[in-house]
Amino acid sequence: MQTVTMDTLNALIKSTEENNTTTVKIGENVNIEVKRFIDIDSFHAICATLAVQPFAETEEGYASYVPSGEVTGFRVAIVRTYTNLELPSDITEAYQLCARLNIFQKVNDVLKNTDQYRHLQEIAAKYSDYHRFASTVTRILDEISDAFENLDMNEVLQNVMSGFTALTSEDENE
Repeated sequence: MQTVTMDTLNALIKSTEENNTTTVKIGENVNIEVKRFIDIDSFHAICATLAVQPFAETEEGYASYVPSGEVTGFRVAIVRTYTNLELPSDITEAYQLCARLNIFQKVNDVLKNTDQYRHLQEIAAKYSDYHRFASTVTRILDEISDAFENLDMNEVLQNVMSGFTALTSEDENE
């Protein structure tokens, strides 16, 4: 077996860096550049974006999971990170622009067979599972909290005491 040296690997990396982008046509006279891979810092940044994107703040100040935010956030984050396209800062406007011009699909076609993109999709799926779980737990805890807020402690104590009295009476009768 032949050993592959670092010089060989470095030459291979250099060639991939030189061929990292491809041009995609999104209109009659409009082309965008799509990166086939991004550096690790950009990868971590997009993961951080995906972690918070599907949440909206509720009136109570909690972060509430919004499933549509997950899809729109993922698509816009991909286009922003992997292309040279300058999108509006407003996520809704950015998503509508990408959807109308079919930009995400064209970028996805370039990226879909890369390991890095598959890893990003796996991470997004894990975030999605976590978001659904965390949202459910938060909702349940809020319901429990509301139930205790509406609880009349005097009534609870009277019921508990009545229960003890009933148990004590049954024990004495036996």
